Amino acid sequence: MSNSQNEPMPRSHTVARLIEHARAQARPYAGSFDASWNLTSFDSEVWILQTPATRRCQDGSWAGVIFVRWKVLLPDGSHLTDITNTVMLTTMKKVLVLATTEPDGIKMSGPLLTFFLDLTVIVKWMYIHKTKYHPEKFGFALLDRQALESFMTIFIKEGNLGVLNYHGILIKYLYDTIPEISFSPTLMEDPYHLPAEDVRHIIKWFEINEFYIKRGIRKYDNSLTLSRKKIAKLIGTEAKVLTSEKITAFFRQFEPDLVSQHSLLLLPVASSSTEYISHNVRTISEVINAPITYTANSATLSAWERIFTLHRHIPDYLPTSDHVKFSATRKMMIESSTPNSKTPWIPLPIALKYTNESLRMVLNFGPALKDFYIKAVCFFFKNGLFNVDEESTFEMARKRNERNKWVQDNIPQDLQTLNINGWTTNFHPNTESSWNSFRQTPSLSDLITTLIGATLVLTTTLKPMRMGEVCLLKKDCILYKSNDGYYLKHVQEKRNTRDVFTEIIRPVPRVVADALSLLVDISDALKLVTSEADPYSCEMLMYFCGVNKNATIQPSVMSKKYLISCIDRFCDWVNTDPDEYGRRWYYRVHEGRKSFLITFFWCFKYASLGAASWMAGHGSWKETLTYITSSFPGDELPEFEAQYAAEQLWQLEKYGNSEASNTRQLYLSICDHFNVTQVNLIPENDLRYWLKKAFEEKIYSITPIIIQNSEAANSVEVAFKIKKGKPNASRKGSTR
Repeated sequence: MSNSQNEPMPRSHTVARLIEHARAQARPYAGSFDASWNLTSFDSEVWILQTPATRRCQDGSWAGVIFVRWKVLLPDGSHLTDITNTVMLTTMKKVLVLATTEPDGIKMSGPLLTFFLDLTVIVKWMYIHKTKYHPEKFGFALLDRQALESFMTIFIKEGNLGVLNYHGILIKYLYDTIPEISFSPTLMEDPYHLPAEDVRHIIKWFEINEFYIKRGIRKYDNSLTLSRKKIAKLIGTEAKVLTSEKITAFFRQFEPDLVSQHSLLLLPVASSSTEYISHNVRTISEVINAPITYTANSATLSAWERIFTLHRHIPDYLPTSDHVKFSATRKMMIESSTPNSKTPWIPLPIALKYTNESLRMVLNFGPALKDFYIKAVCFFFKNGLFNVDEESTFEMARKRNERNKWVQDNIPQDLQTLNINGWTTNFHPNTESSWNSFRQTPSLSDLITTLIGATLVLTTTLKPMRMGEVCLLKKDCILYKSNDGYYLKHVQEKRNTRDVFTEIIRPVPRVVADALSLLVDISDALKLVTSEADPYSCEMLMYFCGVNKNATIQPSVMSKKYLISCIDRFCDWVNTDPDEYGRRWYYRVHEGRKSFLITFFWCFKYASLGAASWMAGHGSWKETLTYITSSFPGDELPEFEAQYAAEQLWQLEKYGNSEASNTRQLYLSICDHFNVTQVNLIPENDLRYWLKKAFEEKIYSITPIIIQNSEAANSVEVAFKIKKGKPNASRKGSTR
């Protein structure tokens, strides 16, 4: 039998295939625009995008999908779906499909939605300049280098607010309408700080025309905020586009109630369900003065690039890139953008307190709380003590009293120290004293919410995860291997295609397994009581009743928003002190992920990169190293590197070896610099100081290297890279 199948392909065949591939890329797209990932038709006004979590519900509706709504309100008052805009609508839809067919195309529905939103901003901008670009006739075809530069110059500084001129339109309308104030073009030089007297008249006009609405959910909070819905109608746009930090900072000068509550912070428009403001809330001046982030600018510029590079597929309605140089625009963007906001590293005292309190809640009270809650739910359900539809107020009050009395009469001994005061949430009604009563005399239902939050904090502190991965945990997620230990099985975000999640299994401490087992028991009991029949709901772990919703029994698979509410409830239970601005640090899963990796790296140094990357599910150790080192503020990274180098030098001197592969070269370089024969002859302070300067000035650097291993997984080793030169602040032979 011939072995021709195993012979390498002739070089001529390889070249021919490459040429054919290049030709295919140059040809116009000839495939169907009814994409498999779009669960509706090409002509539909709403596209339903498939994700790895997509499923059919029992009522026939879709869940775990992303919606693209094409009925976009345009600046000329028309909608994108109007017949007059058919050319632009069809072109946009085709561009969205084509963006997924390119070799470097968009492979996931989330980024595809982002691309759609970026395209929408560009289209709205074109309709503002309709007389120049005629988008209703020519689609994107009349865009050119000048259009790109004009758009991006404004976008980099002000984002959507600037290019779509929402504040300018509103200011012009107000100054044309209110007789007491007069418009001047100089007002637009600083639209965030209009003259105080003008602002007073504008606020009065808003009051007379009933533009103010009650801020939010807290009954005791009577502060008013501008109705974004009414503002949107006034300036001809949609309320959902008036939610960015920039536009909120602009509106804040017309919201005296919120300014009186906090003149420095950009308080959220809706009142929070937490006791304090989140640590993520920025000051008004920070928001106003900061340019748009590099990530946002880069995504928008990429949208422009796709419009031009797809020209060959729709030559009549997409512009040619012959005279467009994206490199110059990208350079301007890099120089002018705000660095991406980093996921913060939780301050150590706060991280320790949340970890300790989550352990205490899970280990000391978890099993008893779980059992008591299940017993209460079963008793209330069996005896008809949960509310049902169309009951009288009197009957609902009777049932509430019965539930509270039963809990008070049946508190287990193990839970006596918690001072449980019934079943009904402490947050009904939500008053200023709700949080103190919650901590001093909590309800059983609020304690279960707190236990869920504690479990999430504990789990994601000890196993790096993403919030979406937590939401998709299944009830069989905990595995046990005899003579080994416990493992957590979960899907992995950012490593999936449009249709399928990648699943990974990673080791976890027993306490994580015990904590998640509590949630398994609670969700299983709720499924049993309510006779849950939906296959998806039955296999999911995060199946609970809603926060503060304890008068009825209507559990379901919980969303990210719900699980965040549980974490917030736990943080308010722990009661850490707010900062000088009145902000409390509310734990977030991604913060726990980053803190785990930084702490792991800090403890085990560079040799741990392979393990850290594997635990995090990163594609490579380089991704992990970038992720970690980007979080070291100021000069902490060179100091950390200097500390690591000193440890390796002393280990080499004492034991004759170290974990870095070429520590001896570094050792000889140091001895040569200080003119000594042994490192232990150098004063310790001098050595550390000099090493730090050397790492700051890149005389020395630390480089992880991959060691290929045919019999096992690749390993990561560490090497010191030594450049010729001396630090500017050398301290030979001196003591500090």
